[in-house]
Amino acid sequence: MKRIVALSLGLALLAGGPLHAERAFDLVFRSGTLDGLPEGTELRYDAAGLSDAQDQDAWRAVVLDLGPENSARLSGQPAEEAGAARPIGSFDSRIGNPVAMMFLEQTVNGVSAATGGSPFYIRNRIRDALGGPGEVEAVTATWQGTAVPATEVALRPFAQDAHRAELGGFADLEIRVVVSEAVPGWYLSMSAEAPAVAAAEPYGISLSLAGVEP
Repeated sequence: MKRIVALSLGLALLAGGPLHAERAFDLVFRSGTLDGLPEGTELRYDAAGLSDAQDQDAWRAVVLDLGPENSARLSGQPAEEAGAARPIGSFDSRIGNPVAMMFLEQTVNGVSAATGGSPFYIRNRIRDALGGPGEVEAVTATWQGTAVPATEVALRPFAQDAHRAELGGFADLEIRVVVSEAVPGWYLSMSAEAPAVAAAEPYGISLSLAGVEP
């Protein structure tokens, strides 16, 4: 069950009726982002703050392997160099790069665990934020030492939430996704951050594209 948990956010996002015509969703969950990448391609993302859902083993990297017949396999590389990769899930590469779906599900789980809030409620607020225009900005990013044109999408899912007072620092949770046609797999970086409030520690997780093989 835990190996397919990342699917739940994507399915929830697609449910519940039509969304706006121009949405942050269309950038964050763009289809076809793995088209043209050959079998055997490996996309490696440096990870911070992400972990296995059951054992909470921290990952230093998340790896996407493209296999035969449009298959894509996502795995977490543990912080210990000698540790075995932990499978996250298998996907159809024709749908697109699954790392964004996995990252947002990690955000849902992290906020839920820290606040005691319902993951269904948190997931729906992120869905609502994705259904709107978000804050979209054209930026210049760096990929393999070269400046590339990119787009940054910022989401603040609890900015107008009726339960902000109950969320502590997570009331100001900010999710940022940087995407670019110039990088394999579309996603250059993702982050989710919330400030410290009172005795609580600040929250932060991130993924960034580190390399492509072969």
